[in-house]
Amino acid sequence: MVFDSCFSWSIILFHAISIPREVGNYVVVAMDEVIKTVISVGDRVAVTSDEPGCRVVGEVVSVTSTHIKLRKYVPMSEAVMRQFSLPPVMASMFPVASQSSVEELIATTDLMKSSITSIINIVFIVPIQELENGMVHITGAGNLYFIRYAFNNEGIIVSVPPSLYFSNYWIQPISMRLFGALNMLSYHIKKSLFHVAESQQARKSFRLFFPREAFYYLFTQVTDASAIKGSIRRRQRIIKYYDTLKTESAMKENDIVYLRILTTLALKNIRMILGAGVGIGCSSAKPTKNSPIQYCAINSQLNSIESSAIVPPEVLRKPFNPIKCNGIDFFYIQQNSSLCCHIRFTKIVVASPDIATSRIPAAHIVREASSAYVGAWFNYNGRTYEIININLVEQTCTCDTVDEPPHATAELPLRLVDNLVDSFGS
Repeated sequence: MVFDSCFSWSIILFHAISIPREVGNYVVVAMDEVIKTVISVGDRVAVTSDEPGCRVVGEVVSVTSTHIKLRKYVPMSEAVMRQFSLPPVMASMFPVASQSSVEELIATTDLMKSSITSIINIVFIVPIQELENGMVHITGAGNLYFIRYAFNNEGIIVSVPPSLYFSNYWIQPISMRLFGALNMLSYHIKKSLFHVAESQQARKSFRLFFPREAFYYLFTQVTDASAIKGSIRRRQRIIKYYDTLKTESAMKENDIVYLRILTTLALKNIRMILGAGVGIGCSSAKPTKNSPIQYCAINSQLNSIESSAIVPPEVLRKPFNPIKCNGIDFFYIQQNSSLCCHIRFTKIVVASPDIATSRIPAAHIVREASSAYVGAWFNYNGRTYEIININLVEQTCTCDTVDEPPHATAELPLRLVDNLVDSFGS
C-alpha cells in the first residue's frame, strides 16, 4: 500500500495515551480516560489497591459520577478448597483451564468503594464452562480470569452460571463488548495461520467490522515503544446509488489509524491482549465430522510470525509503506468501523517437537503424519479394504471391503494401516 505525498500523516511512538493528542488531522482522546467515564453496572474492572504494586479485581455493582462500588473477586486458595471440599481443576475435566496460565478467582460478598480515577483496566472473568467450550480465543491474555464458585450472602459457596459473555443481552456492559470484539479478532488471526497449503504465499489478510472502542482499547493497550502507531487521511473514490436509479461517482475521505506489530517485544505485547496463541499456526488438515481432531505432527508445516528484535530501518524512514518482514498490520477506517489486518509469517518444517514448543509451550506434537487417509485402499488378508474413518485419539482405522460381497468391516491399528497403504500397489 503506497500513499501519495499530499496526505498528511504522523507517527506516534509512545507507551500509552494519557492526554488528548493530535494524530494526523484529528484528535484521539485518551482511551484509558474515556473507559472510566462509561463504566456501568456489570462491568469487571481492576482498580488500584492501598498496598503498593497490588490491585483489586471486582464487579461493578453501583456507579456515581465520581465513585464506583465493587464486589471483590479474590484468587482461589487451597484453604477455601479444603474448607468447602471443592475439587481441584483437573486436566481430565478442564483441559483448557489446567493447561493454560489463566488464574482462577472466586467471588466474595465483600464490597469496596473506589474512585473512578483508580480504575486501571477492564478485566474479563469468564465461567469455566465458557473457557472450556472452545469459544474463548484470548486464553493467555493478561486480564483474563476464570471462575467456578462464588460466596452468597450466607457465606456459602455456590456455582456461578455457566454462561456470561455468550449470553443474550439487550445492552451489554463495555467489558462484554470489548471481550466480544477482541475475542473475534483473536479467532480470525489464529484461523489465518492454520490450514495454509505449501503452495500458498506466507501472507494472509482479512477485514471485519470492529467497534471503535475495541480498536482504541487495543491501540492504547499495546504499550511497547517499538509498535508503530500513526494515522493518515486518504481520499477514496466511491459510487453513490440513488433511489431514482441514478448513480454518481464521488470522492470521500477516510481517516485511517494504523498499528504495526513488527518486533518480538511488540508481538509479546499483543499476545498479552489477544492471547498466547496469536501469531502461530499449523498447516494440518481441517477437522471434519469423521476426523474431528487434528494435531501438529513431525514433518508437518508450522506457520509462525518470526519477528525481528528491532524495527526495520526502512519502516522508520517510511512507516506506512509495504514491507516484507514478518508482522501484523492493523488498518482501521473510522468512517465505517472497518478493520483490515495483514499478517506475514514464515513457514517452518517441524523436524522436532522443540521447534513448536519453543514458540508455544502448550503445543502437542504427534509422530510423523500418517500415510493413511480416508478413502485410501490397501490389501489385508487377501481382500481389498477402503478406509472410511480414522480415530486419531485411539489410533485406529475403520475399514470396509471394496471387492465382491459379502462386505466386511474391520477395526485395525493405525500404524498397521499406514504400512499397508504405503505398500499398496508396489
